[in-house]
Amino acid sequence: MNHEAECCLLNHVALLYFNYSLKNKNMLKAKISNKFQQITNHLHSLAHPDTAEHSQRFFKTAEGEYGFGDKFLGIRVPVIRQAVKKFKATPLDVIVSLLKSEYHEIRLCALLMIKKI
Repeated sequence: MNHEAECCLLNHVALLYFNYSLKNKNMLKAKISNKFQQITNHLHSLAHPDTAEHSQRFFKTAEGEYGFGDKFLGIRVPVIRQAVKKFKATPLDVIVSLLKSEYHEIRLCALLMIKKI
C-alpha cells in the first residue's frame, strides 16, 4: 500500500471513529436524561404537600433564616431511602444533576446514592 492510500485509509478510519463516538455520546446523554427524568418523576409522585409545609417551618426557610429559599416535596427520609434502593444503578452524571435540584429531598436522594457507590 502506498503512502497516499495509507493516509486515505487512516482518514476514513478516523472519520468512522469520530461518527461512532459522537453517536455513542448522544446516546449516553439521552440515557442520562431519561434516568434523571425517571428519578425526579418518581420523587415528585411521592410528594405530600402537608409534610412539605411542615418541613418548610422545621428547616427555617423564611427570609433571614438559615434555610431561606429551600424547597420541599414533603417526602420522609425512609421513603427516600427506598427510592435510592430502586435506582441503585444510577450513573454518577445523573447523581451530579440531581444534586443541582431546587428540592431538598432530590438533593438528599442524590447524596444517599453517592454513599451507596
